[in-house]
Amino acid sequence: MVNSDHDTSKRSAGSNSASSTHSRLDSVRYSDREDRDNYLDAATTLPGQTKSISLQQAIRVIAVSLVLGILGTVFSIYTEVSQQKEVLAREGSEIAHIAASRALRAVTIESAAVAQSVTSDLTQLENVRGAEILLPNGKMLGTKISEPSNQDSLAQWLGRSLFSGVSVSEVNLFIENKRSGSPVGTLRIHLDREAAGAYFIEILIARVATDILQVTLIGLILAMIFHRFLSQPLVEIRRRISTLNLEDPEHAAIPIPRGHEHNEIGGVVTHINQMLVQLTEGQKDLNRVATRDSLTGLPNRSLIMEMLEHAVSLAKSEREMIAVFFLDIDRFKGINDTLGYEVGDQLLKAVSQRFSSILRSNEWIGRLTADEFLVIAENVHDFDQATAVAKRLERALTASFRIGKQNIHVDASIGIAIYPDDGQEAMELIREADVAMIAAKNSTGTLQFFSTEMRERLRVRMNIETKLRKAIEREEFSLFFQPKINTLTGRFWGCEALIRWSHEGEVIPPDHFIPIAEEANLILPIGEWVLSEACRHIAEWQRRGYRVPMAVNVSARQVTQGVFVQYVKACVDAHGVDPELLELEITETAVMERIDLFREVFAELRRYGVRVSIDDFGMGYSSLAYLRDLTVDVIKIDKHFITSLPEDGKLAEVIITLGHQFGFKVVAEGVETDAQFQWLKAKKCDLTQGYLFSAPLAVDQLEDKFLAKEAT
Repeated sequence: MVNSDHDTSKRSAGSNSASSTHSRLDSVRYSDREDRDNYLDAATTLPGQTKSISLQQAIRVIAVSLVLGILGTVFSIYTEVSQQKEVLAREGSEIAHIAASRALRAVTIESAAVAQSVTSDLTQLENVRGAEILLPNGKMLGTKISEPSNQDSLAQWLGRSLFSGVSVSEVNLFIENKRSGSPVGTLRIHLDREAAGAYFIEILIARVATDILQVTLIGLILAMIFHRFLSQPLVEIRRRISTLNLEDPEHAAIPIPRGHEHNEIGGVVTHINQMLVQLTEGQKDLNRVATRDSLTGLPNRSLIMEMLEHAVSLAKSEREMIAVFFLDIDRFKGINDTLGYEVGDQLLKAVSQRFSSILRSNEWIGRLTADEFLVIAENVHDFDQATAVAKRLERALTASFRIGKQNIHVDASIGIAIYPDDGQEAMELIREADVAMIAAKNSTGTLQFFSTEMRERLRVRMNIETKLRKAIEREEFSLFFQPKINTLTGRFWGCEALIRWSHEGEVIPPDHFIPIAEEANLILPIGEWVLSEACRHIAEWQRRGYRVPMAVNVSARQVTQGVFVQYVKACVDAHGVDPELLELEITETAVMERIDLFREVFAELRRYGVRVSIDDFGMGYSSLAYLRDLTVDVIKIDKHFITSLPEDGKLAEVIITLGHQFGFKVVAEGVETDAQFQWLKAKKCDLTQGYLFSAPLAVDQLEDKFLAKEAT
């Protein structure tokens, strides 16, 4: 949009801000920044108390080394014990042989004093606890045994346990040159196993201390190595991961620690970076799903709402105007029903592309629902600029769309709301633009600005909708009945059931609340109540002997629910009504929108026996050839054609003739003058109804004025 010179710099700044905001809104954002930070903390903090992997690995190495050291020490002890046994036995044997000559002399002279001297000298030697010299008859010639310590020490226990096989060393004493004879005595030496045990303890303590020192040093060295080459790189990788910007993973690659390019750590980092790339692609897809309409690629309802909220916030701070355009494609439902949903989808894509192609830098479009779009125009100076944007949107639809083999022309109804005149909040602006769009659709034009009168109508509409919901609960509805007269005989033939709403002493006619009930989706419970109440009255009159055909209006929304026929059958059966007495009326325009569906529904109703009527006949836009395919009983001439009688009756006469040729009964509604009635009688119109005969009556009034008369 061309901006004035004096506002160029401001507009440029606003445009840049809006552009950056638009770009930012294209990505998935967290609704609460604190929630996102909490999520990051939870995702990047390890559970429980974190421990250094270097310390853990060092402890494991020390533990393994200790186990291996213990096993080595046990084996070393076993070897040492074996060696000590041999040494002790050898020393005992050597001592015995050295002392044998002195012991032999003591035995030869049988001197106890000499023997005692020998044993006493032997006990003074290391590793010798005592000595004994025995005669061949077992007599002890001399003995000396040192007493063990009073306490049962570890050395004693080890000496007894480990050196049990080498406690005594003996040598037989022979007279020289008579070795072959019998020994003249025995020298027995008792080895000091306690001393051997004490010596072994010293060796064991030294060995264990040395092993523990070696293992500890190895563990410390390994811990330093692990910390330098394992823990530090992992800590750095974890720090990088914890500070990742999940909204921009594409620019968050983790560098491989130096020296780890070709080992497992480098491989882990490489895989993490590959996952970040995949996360980027997945997040882009998620962004498209979360913020883009899957069919057209336009911003979806959520994103366009955020864009509007931001635009309103910016306009508040800069005191600018915003125009909000609510666009609805006219008669799009009929395109879906007649050409198929695939064609409808292709048309929506083409419409979206054409709209997008004519938007300017300060304008955005999003898709709200199936055929509804929202356009936002920032920096709008006045209503003329807003009108120019709307006209540009209208012109975008001027050329037809080529969809497959079809050339399709569409129009759009456009409602416009202006910030700040029409609303201060995003939802308020959308709601008021929607109201203006509905007004445009109901008027001769295609473009409508929101007005205070519309706001008042909206307030009234919302008030009626609220009361309607309560009215259903409070059963404030009742049926009135307008008689139908046999045109040829002038006699009462049947009636049409018409709903009335009694609220706070006021009777509200259906044309005041039925359209609102349709829009608010309240027509379904209301329509079910009307059908059930009508069947109740038919059944009551039938029980009293009156066969009164009754017409009941049904909405297209009731019929398209898919269970309409089943409900009608259930209602008729529940009240015990003759199906021929029930006639269901639906407007011609509703039938034409989904003719294939109504063809099936009408056929099924007729097979069951319920009569079908086309209401407001002659107001449709399509060829009358469809009548050949519909199973109906009655066509009802719209009162628009009756008001011009008898001066202008050409169209009414064509409808009567056409109906009779197809075998339908023809009903004229809205008959108010005798001249109109006489003309219809002359043209052989089957039935007439209108204020000429009676306004809609309460049930007791109808019975008194018509049923009682027919009975007489």
